Amino acid sequence: MRKRLSVIGDIYFDIIATGVEKLPSKWSTDTLATSIIQRAGGSSLNTSIHASHYGQFRNRDIDTINLSAVGDDDFGLSCRKELSRAKVIDKVIMKSGHRTGSCIVLTGLQDRCFVTDRGCINDMKIDWFNLNDILQTDHLHVAGYFNCSGLKENLQELLSTAQNRGISTSLNPQYDASGKWLGLQELCPYLDIITCNEDELKHITANKQQELNTNTEENIIDLVRILCDWGCKIVVVTMGSKGATAYKKDPLNGTVTATSQAAPQVDVTDTTGAGDAFAGAFLVDWLCFEGDLSQALLAGVLAGSAAVMSIGGSVCNRDHLEWVSNHKPAN
Repeated sequence: MRKRLSVIGDIYFDIIATGVEKLPSKWSTDTLATSIIQRAGGSSLNTSIHASHYGQFRNRDIDTINLSAVGDDDFGLSCRKELSRAKVIDKVIMKSGHRTGSCIVLTGLQDRCFVTDRGCINDMKIDWFNLNDILQTDHLHVAGYFNCSGLKENLQELLSTAQNRGISTSLNPQYDASGKWLGLQELCPYLDIITCNEDELKHITANKQQELNTNTEENIIDLVRILCDWGCKIVVVTMGSKGATAYKKDPLNGTVTATSQAAPQVDVTDTTGAGDAFAGAFLVDWLCFEGDLSQALLAGVLAGSAAVMSIGGSVCNRDHLEWVSNHKPAN
């Protein structure tokens, strides 16, 4: 039976400055970029597009659905066109009187940073959507959690309802611009999977580290155990050029086992959206291969590696996917 992967979360219109060697040192100063381009973006859009492209590339029997919100403007129309091009099923709400979120991205060879106007994403709520549109799926993924303030209001109830209906769930946090990193502990019992990078993991668990009067920042497994103790079943940590590791807690004896996947060496152009590309492909194969973490990790790492070879978080280049598929790294 054909699978359905639904992604709910943020959409932004990205303005990307590439080749930024250094950030401006202070106000009233300048820095140079190699180019400035426009792309559809946002974690939910990126994840949906990469999931759809990867599924088509691998001939997986799966559909990808996007649930988000844009304003009634040119930015919003442009983002929806990109979803259509990728053959993503569009359940995006176009809100009259609201503006589409937008993001200025400064990207260099090693990393990137953002300046974001969330637009209507800041107000987007679960009750903007038809509940059946959300729950007619096999898996529900929350993308860009910390970017979606309004979505948090009834998210725990939604995830609980999904799991009661036999729908698996996952979440990617993104960076919390408020610096508070709160809310995930309450959601963990209703999550099958959390995907995050090492920096996000350290921030999410920082308050618990202080409560325990310990500093486990350098020991990733200890940080993962915090999320597992909160109730999350699988924690997937992406590590850039080092690949990714999935940690799973045994519900009977409490032991945490790790499954890792190395990454191939690639020429990095832009790291924006690599985590979203990883999440999209990971979830496709996790669903299509009945929870096989090794297969899902390989899919995620290959898609993330291909993504950094192009400019823009929503760009999925079939030639790059072909290349990394032929250069699978040994673990």
